Parts: sequence; structure tokens; C-alpha cells
Amino acid sequence: MPQRIVVDPLTRVEGHMRVEVQVDGGKVTDAWVSSLLFRGVEIILQGRDPRDAVYLTQRICGFCPGSHAIASAYALWATNPVDVPKNGQLVRNMMLAADYLMDHLRHFYFLVFPDFVKLPEVAPFVPYGTDDFRLPAKENAVLVEHYLEALDQQRRADTMVAVFSGKSPHLHGVFPGGASQPPTADRVLRYQAHAAELLKFIETRMIPDMETIAKYYPDYFRIGKGLGRFLSFGLYQKSDRAEDRIFRPGRVVDGKVSFLTLEELSNGVTEAVDYSWYEQREPQKPHDERTVPQRPKGRAYSWAKAPRWNGEAYEHGPLARMWVMGEYQKGPSTMDRLTARVLETKKMAELALEWVKEIDPTGPHIARWEVPDSARGVGLVDAVRGGLGHWVTIEGYKIDRYQVITPTTWNGSPRDAKGQRGAIEEALLGAPIENPDRPVEIARVVHSFDPCNDCAVQVITPDERVRQFVI
Repeated sequence: MPQRIVVDPLTRVEGHMRVEVQVDGGKVTDAWVSSLLFRGVEIILQGRDPRDAVYLTQRICGFCPGSHAIASAYALWATNPVDVPKNGQLVRNMMLAADYLMDHLRHFYFLVFPDFVKLPEVAPFVPYGTDDFRLPAKENAVLVEHYLEALDQQRRADTMVAVFSGKSPHLHGVFPGGASQPPTADRVLRYQAHAAELLKFIETRMIPDMETIAKYYPDYFRIGKGLGRFLSFGLYQKSDRAEDRIFRPGRVVDGKVSFLTLEELSNGVTEAVDYSWYEQREPQKPHDERTVPQRPKGRAYSWAKAPRWNGEAYEHGPLARMWVMGEYQKGPSTMDRLTARVLETKKMAELALEWVKEIDPTGPHIARWEVPDSARGVGLVDAVRGGLGHWVTIEGYKIDRYQVITPTTWNGSPRDAKGQRGAIEEALLGAPIENPDRPVEIARVVHSFDPCNDCAVQVITPDERVRQFVI
């Protein structure tokens, strides 16, 4: 007889996340992922000066605020384009790369490691969510040492962000016209020194650690396969031409890569709310969307909406980016997601060091940008966890509508009217559950997506008919 297992909250993710699965014959046969947060930032922004958006949208997340700053700046720039100096493009890229490095290090060592590596038997590491630790004692001890080293390395990445942004998290100095902080020789050299140290750590610690985990958990190359469809909005602008990005925007279907324009990407996006706690309506384009909460609501089970591209669900994240770029195309699985993220971390550090050589400390770094009377703009960029979109409508020099679709809205979406699951729900199907009382397999699959459920926790009533766990 099928059994229901609820993990609530699923820990080591950003925000409050509930995962419910149906298990039959020792395997997951159905799954429901609930984001139990109401963000509400779209409502907060209505009627405000558009220039506030870069700062306020960063408060959606403390892990990847740089991505929100960049997406918002791109969206505002699109309402009234100006020529952004090369230094401005480079400094924004450098801040975002440092944000990526911080987030990837933090995710791998502090959110994923406890699923595979037995950490010291002291708080906060105990009690463990599993007995399935496979690393030999000697190798496990080495990885624990690297875990402790990573505490300092992720701080170094935060410092890199602050070199040009003044603080981290929640950056200052990102604007539609570039970056406000001049790239002086002193700042550039400090940034370079941190990037070089991080690259050394990634090459000598992080990549070998990933290889060790993959060696002892090879079955996770077959668990958590998911949709098999990937979408990426691209990353790191090289010029004002939208598609001129180092990471190109594109999609992957049946293993085949198709490059896309940002206009094609934006035009294909809709959001459904059939299983979401919002006022019911047909799928909408983001520019036409209004955020109207409705709870309770029939069969709804999540504050996340269900974004779709041309009517289909897609997986987002490092694996999608690396696949589109042709740099990692081995397959969708739990271990593939983790591997792609670690390899991408090295690429981010290498790019950071390349940009240092391109900076002109004497050149301009920002252009004047004016708020238009009436306009629409879209800002698409890949955040750490995948495609991030900001859609803004300006009327009378004020924000009339603002919509944000985050990567976890894609990956952690509920079903749509056609019954299509989101990427995480789909990835959970078929996962073996060895011990229903300690279902660590659920955590391992979900953590591979690095979910981020953002801001403003709502009060919920747990379902007492099913057993609940904290992992």
C-alpha cells in the first residue's frame, strides 16, 4: 500500500520548503514540492520610483542578491537604453562572479556536504539524517578539514563582492548605466588577489572533494534524473547587445542545444497558478501579471507559481548552463548537478581573473540614466540557481507593475493545468527510499537543485495524518 512521507521543513535550503512524496515498493511514485513563503515584493514595488527596484529586489534573497541587482538594472536599462561603458559592464560582471563564487562554495560545503560526509559528532552536526555515510574514515577526515577551510574561503568571496559593491550581501553601486564604484588599481588588485586564492582552493580542494563524493555515491548518477529539458537565460554581458554574453542563452531538449534570443525567451514565458495560492486565471505573460494572493484555495499547495516556456516545464541551474555551453553534457541526475556546479565554480574564478586584465582604471564606469515617463522593460540573466527574470512596467515615472520569476520558481514549481510537474517534483520520481523513517534520498535529490524559497514566511497548519521529518 502506498505510503506518504512529508519532510517539513526541508533544511539546508533558503527559506521554508515542504516536500511530500508517495512511496510504493520502496520508490517514490509521486511528489509535491511546496514553497511555503509569500514574497510580495511585486506588491511592495507598485507606485515606487523605478530606481528603488535595484535595491529592494535584492531583499528577495540574501544568498544571491547580486543576480537580482543585475536583472533589475537590465530591466530598467531596457526601458531607456544608454551606452554603458566597458568598465561598467566589467565591474558588474566581477561583482556577480564573486557572488557566484560565494554561493557555490556555501552550497557545496555547507548545504550538500552533510548529506554525504560525516561531520564531527557535536552540535550543530548531530543528529544525522542518515547512517548512509560511505567514505572511508581517512578520506572522510580530509573532507572535514576542507569543510572548515571553506568557512574562510566563502568569506573571501564575500569580500570580493564588497570590493566594488561596498557590502555583501545586498550590493550598492549597481545601476542601469553601469557601476558607481570606480575600478581603481587598489580595488582591482585586491579583487585579483582574492580570486587567485579562491581558484587555488577550488582546484586543490573543491574539485577533488567532488570527485571523492562521486566515487563513493555512484548510484546518484542514476537518481534524480528529472525533466531532461534545460533552459538558460545566459550570463555576463560583454556589450549592450542583449545576446552578447559569455554564457549564451539557450535550451536543451533530448540532449540537443538550441541557442535563443532574449526576446524569444521572454516572449515564451507564462505563469500558471492552478495549484498556487493566487487568484485563479489563465496563464499570463509576466508583463500582464498581477499578484493577488488567495489562500485557502482548493487544490493549491504552494506560494510558487508555475512558470512555463512555450507551455513546457524546464530545469534551470548550473547543469543547464554548462550543457548549453557544451562544457558538461553527461546527463541529468543528482550527482551531475553537483558536478556541474563545482566545475562552473572554477570557470567563475577564471573569468574573474580574466576581467581584471581588461579593466582600464582611468576609463569611465557609469553613464547617466533617466527614468522614462512610460515604458516596459525585461531583464533576463542566469542567477546562481538558474534563469531569473524581472519584468517592469513604468507609468507616470513610477512602477505600475513589477514581476519577478526566480530559478526556484521554475525548478520548485507546482503542477500546472496539464498536470506537468516542476523539475524537482519530476526528479524525485523513482528515487529509492531505503528507510522511510530517515529518507535522506529526498534531501540529496532536492539539495542538488540548491532551492531558494524567498522571504515572508506564512503560518501553516501541518497535516497530522502523515509522519513528518526534519532532514
